[in-house]
Amino acid sequence: MWLERVREWEKSGQPADQFVEGKPYMASTLLWRSRQLHRLIRRENAEQSRNRRAPGRVSRRPKAKSTNLAQRLAPNPPTIAMAEVVRRPTVKVDTAVILEFGGVHIRVVPGFDAVLLNAVIRALQGAE
Repeated sequence: MWLERVREWEKSGQPADQFVEGKPYMASTLLWRSRQLHRLIRRENAEQSRNRRAPGRVSRRPKAKSTNLAQRLAPNPPTIAMAEVVRRPTVKVDTAVILEFGGVHIRVVPGFDAVLLNAVIRALQGAE
């Protein structure tokens, strides 16, 4: 895709900012891709010329992994697994304790006032 875009741009003779008008990419991206492509092509040419050396000559540098130019130029963004966040309403658990005292039910919740509970129980005891 980018190889074709760069070739089309170079054939047009237009400045990058004019060429990209109405296209889904920016001039800076076109210029960057063009530089990358030209570097890759130079490397390919250098590798091919190294491979054409005299048969008895040994290269000290190991050969780079050979891939064709189209594979190198293909946009290949990393795959990112997406997760869906589902918000569920929190379930409130009733942690209250029910006290039964003399036929009266008293609901005691976390953070209760111990002094007040004691006073209520004493009042109920006195009512018996």
